[in-house]
Amino acid sequence: MSLSDFISVIVASHRPEYIAGCVESLRIARKACPHSEIIVVADYQIQAWAGRFPDAFWVYHNHRGIPHKRNAGVARAQGNYIAFVDDDCRPAEHWLIHALRYFGRHPDCAGVEGKTSIENTACGSPMYTQFKRLEKRGYRTNNIVYRKQVFYEAGGFDERFVYQREDIDLAFRILDLGYRIDYCEHMHIEHAFRADDSWDLLKNCWNRRFDPLLYQKHPRRSRDHFRSPWTPSLLTLGLGDLAAISLCLLRGKSTAATGCLLNGLVHIVVSQRHSRRMSAGSRMLSLLEFGLAPVVLALALAHGSVRFRKLLLI
Repeated sequence: MSLSDFISVIVASHRPEYIAGCVESLRIARKACPHSEIIVVADYQIQAWAGRFPDAFWVYHNHRGIPHKRNAGVARAQGNYIAFVDDDCRPAEHWLIHALRYFGRHPDCAGVEGKTSIENTACGSPMYTQFKRLEKRGYRTNNIVYRKQVFYEAGGFDERFVYQREDIDLAFRILDLGYRIDYCEHMHIEHAFRADDSWDLLKNCWNRRFDPLLYQKHPRRSRDHFRSPWTPSLLTLGLGDLAAISLCLLRGKSTAATGCLLNGLVHIVVSQRHSRRMSAGSRMLSLLEFGLAPVVLALALAHGSVRFRKLLLI
């Protein structure tokens, strides 16, 4: 392996409780791939971490935005390849080696996405289904590697996407330039299940406020990739809420009461379908979260539509 194969790993971190596991896994990966470096860009105090892991380069960045940290990390990177991983992920031992081998076999490839799996100890836990979505391919920067030249040609991360969609926006811009982004299942990463991350569904719904910007920049690709910001479950709940409100405003009390009851049953069925194997208390929290989710998503899309001047409601 030559010096031209040097690879820089960028970790944009805002969760100090997970960073040790990530960096420890990267240190093991570096033993198999010496021509590499680890750059951690964090928005918390890094002195103690730098002392604990001196073979990583630590950068303090006072902005919580994920794309801001990643751009800052790339600016300090020495490698011709830029690998991105999240602080709650643990790369496999040969993650970097498989990435470089893939680029070596496919010189016309601009980037390669790896396989992500949720740690198996999480199966059956509350909100597990929310994390399972991360196993689907989607150009996510918890497990992807780009040629640095192409990264800069595409303009890096758009820092307007403060908390979400910045990775997909970058991938779409790279594809628009005529490049190809491949997939390599041997580039494996295990994603932690954050059991203490409550209200994950509502956080994801609120982060959809950046969807109007993505649809503004990439209308065709966004529709092909997502179809709609509303998942089938949330769309069903949202339409049920809208119907119940309409009945309350336009019909008599008995009709409105019947509509609200039916809508409540729909909420119970949808939430329980996503909360199998949960305790009774967790099921109640899931019901509450799914009840609030359509409202939060609608507000997020309305906020983003106004902020980015791109109407996107469905």
